[in-house]
Amino acid sequence: MSACYKEPVISLLSSSPSPWHNMEQKLSSTPPPWFEKCIKELHFQDRYLNVPNKHDTCQIHYQLFVPSDLILCQAIPIVVLVHGGGAHSRWWDWTAPFIAKDGYVVACIDMSGQGDSDTRPEYTMEINALEVMAVARATTQEFSSSQKPIIIGHSFGGYITLMCGQKHGDELSG
Repeated sequence: MSACYKEPVISLLSSSPSPWHNMEQKLSSTPPPWFEKCIKELHFQDRYLNVPNKHDTCQIHYQLFVPSDLILCQAIPIVVLVHGGGAHSRWWDWTAPFIAKDGYVVACIDMSGQGDSDTRPEYTMEINALEVMAVARATTQEFSSSQKPIIIGHSFGGYITLMCGQKHGDELSG
């Protein structure tokens, strides 16, 4: 084989099916049954918490998913889910019920300026971390849990969880 050999190029003007044709046929607009069941059986409680910082106070909304077979005890694990930028707590609707089903109390936060939370005059990572930690503390206190909460973030929410770990790591288990 010479160094000048080139693979044949598939013409975009070709009438033959694309290489993705079989995959496109398998995809449909109908959600899978597990997703339908999850959304149909979605049970959460809305919570609101006033979170102050140096300059203002903001009402933060979060959804609370509680295991259906919850027995109050000191060892209830708490998970706080933090959405990505430009998103909201409802993005976790298909994930939180599965985590709750495994015995965790799950709080899904709407960061300030997003979802059902109020706005602030400014947004910083430190303020975001304060909001997440306020929800973590309130949920831990509400359920009298002796365990340190776990915080999980998606995309930009991951950066917020890093700030939480940096500033408040001694209060977290993960």
